[in-house]
Amino acid sequence: MAFSLSARLGLKRPLAGHGFSRQEWFDNLTLLDTYPGVFPCTVAATPVSWGAAQAGQLIIQTDSVPIGLMWRWTGTVFQRFNPIGMLATPVEISADFTTASTTPQVAISAPVTIPATTAGSTAKRIRIDGHAYAVENGTSTTLGAAELSITRDGTVIAIKRCNGRPSAAASPLDWGIGHDITAYDNPTAGAHTYALCLNSIAAIGGTSRIVASATQIARIGVVEVGT
Repeated sequence: MAFSLSARLGLKRPLAGHGFSRQEWFDNLTLLDTYPGVFPCTVAATPVSWGAAQAGQLIIQTDSVPIGLMWRWTGTVFQRFNPIGMLATPVEISADFTTASTTPQVAISAPVTIPATTAGSTAKRIRIDGHAYAVENGTSTTLGAAELSITRDGTVIAIKRCNGRPSAAASPLDWGIGHDITAYDNPTAGAHTYALCLNSIAAIGGTSRIVASATQIARIGVVEVGT
């Protein structure tokens, strides 16, 4: 044998004095075709002529939004290969947010760009997580109640009732407590704004408050968890 094999793919590499072999050249080309790698392209230049022979191959779009979306060719269509994960650095507030409104008021907003996904996908692939150290309602005669919600572009997609009065109330058992709220969403690709909102309840009234400070952070985060 007058050739050596490459470490990764086992390509035949001729040694000094080794004559040209059409069979070895053919074997190398066949082996390279077995490991096509990831095909870089722009969104406009995404392959349109692939068929069953290319099933399983990956492409990466160099100008997608966000840049670098990876897709897998199934043999008939392209499917997103994996979720991106965090779409926005979690947005936080470290000061109280108060409102007496009985409709959702934005306490924290998180603008994001939602990437394109597999055509026809109905999976709720975006997860939005909100957290508040404490939520309370400042009524003085009854146990207060407020509503914490998550909105997308002003539309409520998750809501949670929060009972509790301010810590000035006589009994600690009445005080507001911490809350976490999660929503799943399947929006169109492009720019959207998610928000953690608060409102009082019309039947109860009073001023509602998300308690926040430097060590008692309220926050919202947006994650792509599926394709």
